[in-house]
Amino acid sequence: MTDPLLTPFTLGKVHLRNRLMSTAHAPGYIEDRMPKQRYRLYHQAKAKGGLALTMFGGSCTVSPDSPAAFAQIDLSHDRVIPWIKELAHSVHDEGAAIMCQITHLGRRTAFDVEHWLPPVAPSAIPERPHGSNPAVLRAADLTRIAADYAQAAYRCAEAGLDGIELMAYAHLLDQFWTPAFNQRADAYSADEQNRLAFTLQVMDAIRAAVGQDFLLGIRMTGDDFLAQSQGLQGLDEAACLQIAQQLEASEQLDFFNFVGGHLTTDMGLADCIPPMGNPSAPFLSLAARMKQALKLPVMHATRVTDVASARYAIESGAVDLIGMTRGHMADPNIIAKLSLGQEHRIRPCVGAGYCLDRLHAKGEALCIHNVATGREASISHQLKTAKESRDVVVVGAGVAGLEAARVAAERGHKVTVLEATAQVGGQVNLAAMVPRRREMASIIGWLKQECDALGVSFVYNCLAESEDVLQYSPEMVVIATGGLPRPLSLQQGEHLVTGLWDILSGYAKPAAKVLLYDNNGGHQAMSAGGFMLTNGTQELELVSPYRTVGRDIGDVNFPHYLRDLYAADARLTPDWELVAVASEAGQLCATLWNEYSATSQTRLVDQVVVENSTDANDQLFYALVPQSRNNGDIDFIGIQQDQPRLLDVNPQGQFYLYRIGDAWAGRNIHAALYDAIRLLKDY
Repeated sequence: MTDPLLTPFTLGKVHLRNRLMSTAHAPGYIEDRMPKQRYRLYHQAKAKGGLALTMFGGSCTVSPDSPAAFAQIDLSHDRVIPWIKELAHSVHDEGAAIMCQITHLGRRTAFDVEHWLPPVAPSAIPERPHGSNPAVLRAADLTRIAADYAQAAYRCAEAGLDGIELMAYAHLLDQFWTPAFNQRADAYSADEQNRLAFTLQVMDAIRAAVGQDFLLGIRMTGDDFLAQSQGLQGLDEAACLQIAQQLEASEQLDFFNFVGGHLTTDMGLADCIPPMGNPSAPFLSLAARMKQALKLPVMHATRVTDVASARYAIESGAVDLIGMTRGHMADPNIIAKLSLGQEHRIRPCVGAGYCLDRLHAKGEALCIHNVATGREASISHQLKTAKESRDVVVVGAGVAGLEAARVAAERGHKVTVLEATAQVGGQVNLAAMVPRRREMASIIGWLKQECDALGVSFVYNCLAESEDVLQYSPEMVVIATGGLPRPLSLQQGEHLVTGLWDILSGYAKPAAKVLLYDNNGGHQAMSAGGFMLTNGTQELELVSPYRTVGRDIGDVNFPHYLRDLYAADARLTPDWELVAVASEAGQLCATLWNEYSATSQTRLVDQVVVENSTDANDQLFYALVPQSRNNGDIDFIGIQQDQPRLLDVNPQGQFYLYRIGDAWAGRNIHAALYDAIRLLKDY
């Protein structure tokens, strides 16, 4: 029986080899707002992996007054054509179709970037996340922008793309549709007769520029839930269906791409692009209902992270094409592995949201546990076998150690992993104790499965010392012993605090009234706060010395933590430093200090729980340094290009020695995996 995902489909006049696609998104890999080598290799890898259609350019902008707010491609100049043409050829050569999403952001951008032009909108209503005050669009502006859409579409056609998708999801087109954001009283008002006037004007201009054979679709919401979430006059499912039917009746479109929700608040964004801890495929049934009432093909993608959900979407007839966009960031070879009967070896998307959180904070999307994604120029998704097999010992079976073992074994080396405990996983096992982060365990599960398939040998309950390592006569030793909780320095009472690791491991139980002090700023404390509130804590105050609680948590995850904490009446207190803890009448008196006001406060609680990051567990590394060929050193010049050389600086050395992950310094999962692969991929 043929896998439903592997059945072909014809979209307009474009033949698609299967039903899996990657929907438009902005990974941040542009250079000078152009899709150059890094961008091209990223999409080419997915095409090589077998998917049917890749859409690029999440929110490519068409006009000067729609500047990039999150690293979008600029389609407003002809200089983009050669870069898109090269991208199109590379994807077509691998057998996949390729399309581009084009848009005008309207009010969903900032004024103080690029040309310093004010954002524009149907009415002068700012969008909360970006906060810029938009200028009200005049009729001449609308004529100009419609022409800009047409020119952008023409450039895409000239470059050899198969089609384009209009973005009508919190952007300019649907800002005209939504009564909450369109208060005009002219021919472009938000009433049922006028709300599509500008959209139809744009579509007419595009068809005049590119003809009828070039694919044209639209990405829109099937229900913005504004009335439910904010009490605003938005577009419910009935209104969205009516709009879709009107658009279909225009006979200008070839497909719909339905999503759900709105992007006009931080919580709205986080619900529309839900991370782990949320249901799989939350809007699939919404897209399916839309499809039942329409004739055109329907696409969909929202947190479809596993093949089973994607297969159900196609097999049930819910949609015609299903997107596993974040899934393809985790593993661009999904279709290739399905075709080979290796579904079990697909690297899973765990929904960590690291890709989007990093895009919004740092300008580039990276997968939390596939570090080759976005680095295809220097790190291959398929490693080559080494010319000679060598003996490699890895100490520690957390994410860093498992990835080092996997990479070395895939290269053909004989790998032995020495693990101090009775199981693999390290700190990820603690993170996965929180129900919202349970999917993190899949990172460990996949790495261990791959190591087993590659013949890696594991030795458990081995608190390794030098002689334990040397008995294997290794040629390479990788220290991945992780970190240990860093003690918090206090004026008094250090012995009275409880470490967060003790709470998550079950060594200590959460008390009824807790002060949780976060001196780290990552996911650890905020996620653990929710865990404690469902495991005995009745009153929680989360205190941070930083100006925001959870300062390093990004836009996709932060709102969900806040929702959980506020639902339990937790108190969030930024800007206060824990300086002392003392016993007082069977409770603990915590003293907090505020640097800005130079004042102190106290809290009387049952328990003070502290998250203070980690210190490197590196004693074994230093013990082995004198016997290593490289003195434990790294080629810092080469590592910047992901090509570190092996350093031979100790003639008496017996093996090369590296420390990776938190054994080097406390960072995050992606850093640990990156350490491992770039040091071992060419060994």
